[in-house]
Amino acid sequence: MKKLIFSSNYSGHQKFILILFLLFTSFFGDFYVLFLCLGMMNFDPQDWACYFMILCFLLSLFILLRLFTKKGILINDKKLYKGQFIFGKIYFKKEFPLQKWTDVSILTFSKSRKFAFVAAANPDQGYQEKWYEIYLLNEKHTQKEMVIYSTKKEKADEAIKLITENLNLTYNSYSPDFYS
Repeated sequence: MKKLIFSSNYSGHQKFILILFLLFTSFFGDFYVLFLCLGMMNFDPQDWACYFMILCFLLSLFILLRLFTKKGILINDKKLYKGQFIFGKIYFKKEFPLQKWTDVSILTFSKSRKFAFVAAANPDQGYQEKWYEIYLLNEKHTQKEMVIYSTKKEKADEAIKLITENLNLTYNSYSPDFYS
């Protein structure tokens, strides 16, 4: 089993928003569960606020785990997977069937993202970054399927090297042949 872990699933401003949600849910849920465990409060099954506090606690745990997830690829038994990793261990994977794919390529895109939390002050505020998307291609390059993307060229090159060394795919430039 070979794996290559890329980076976090979230950009900087997405992490900021998740941290705000984490603080909100932790404030309500964590203190309530702590007070329940210490015996300072009693659980009342008739009170909906108790269920809300427990839901906030569970949501804060979920958000905390999501903040530590990273995306990557995994090759196991000549099969290619896109995966979600937490602390280096895979917890979710999606297989890419390789029967119709013969080539792999990197396509470069320049993308612009808007900031979600400054939209009211300046709706056009955003940032640009390059994305290096790794695609599986058929023989004529008329069909493609994106495996994963990276904002770092080095990671995309590492992924291509890992895929070509361990699977029967060749690295080619993307050049579709629609007319033959």
